[in-house]
Amino acid sequence: MRNKTALKILERHRGKLDDPNYDSYYVWHQQAISYVKNFLGEDSKEYELLNKITFPDYAKTTPEGYKKDLQLLRHVLITNGNQIIETVRNLGIKRIYHNFLCRFTDKELIAGIVIAASAILGAGIFIGKLIYQYKITNP
Repeated sequence: MRNKTALKILERHRGKLDDPNYDSYYVWHQQAISYVKNFLGEDSKEYELLNKITFPDYAKTTPEGYKKDLQLLRHVLITNGNQIIETVRNLGIKRIYHNFLCRFTDKELIAGIVIAASAILGAGIFIGKLIYQYKITNP
């Protein structure tokens, strides 16, 4: 996945919180954790921050206090969403490599193959001449 695609996904996800009627904060939070885990990795500070967010308990507070807690939670989620987008914009996403060849671009791989093939061909010609010279001098 490319940085632009990740940014579009994160901005669209962050845009859900701009709707004042949106109230599925837990679902948004879980999706954000999945995105950050895939884009930035589990060792990122953003992933740690998202995992430390706690949700208000309606049973332990008054209705007014619960509304204030929800507003605070919404503000924290918006701030974290903006921070995640800014991090991806500035640093890019974490690349996950399946094998060591995935780290190289196509041009680098082609150049490496051409160099290796030339070296093998040159070595074969050189060894072939040595063997031919040996056979001529030692019949």
